[in-house]
Amino acid sequence: MLNQPDAEVIFDETTGKAIGVKTAAGTAKATLAVVGDPSYFPGRCLRSSRVVRATCVLSHPLPGTGDAASCQVIVPQKQVTPPRRSDVYVFCCSATHAVAPRGRWLAFVSTTVETNNPEAELEPGLALLGSVDAKFVEVVDVLEPEDSGSSSRAFISRGYDATTHFESTVDDVLEMYTRITGKVIDLDAVDPDKAGEDE
Repeated sequence: MLNQPDAEVIFDETTGKAIGVKTAAGTAKATLAVVGDPSYFPGRCLRSSRVVRATCVLSHPLPGTGDAASCQVIVPQKQVTPPRRSDVYVFCCSATHAVAPRGRWLAFVSTTVETNNPEAELEPGLALLGSVDAKFVEVVDVLEPEDSGSSSRAFISRGYDATTHFESTVDDVLEMYTRITGKVIDLDAVDPDKAGEDE
């Protein structure tokens, strides 16, 4: 039911529990839970922040990175003038990662919105890119579930924040696992040679 434009989570009118997802193509019933991002649960999420992101097309790798096929730069909040409360994130990747044609690079610059001029807040990161062939800027709300989902069995992930290293996303997945199963997963205890085998 992913990425269906008309997807609607349905809830039991008596218990209030999520029981499936309905689209024009049909209904998928859920016996245990429904898991999804905030876009599937309008009215059940709160805005925690806003993020401004620029997606840039370059004809060169990020200057000063030794022509790296990909790189990540974090501009610390206190190294920005005027100082900020949030870091500025830069991620650049290339054809090596099958995300752009040869001779092109994609760069993403993002930060948490703190002013009435979000695009200007990206300048410390944009300044690291060199010449930019095309730039697309968006400001989006970062949503989070208004409750744990334990009573409704509707488990909602948090929206993507400004980070580009996915640490907060991984933390959210681990936290959701605990909310859904009631158990804390210890990834250090998993034997990578036996991962995926039935116990």
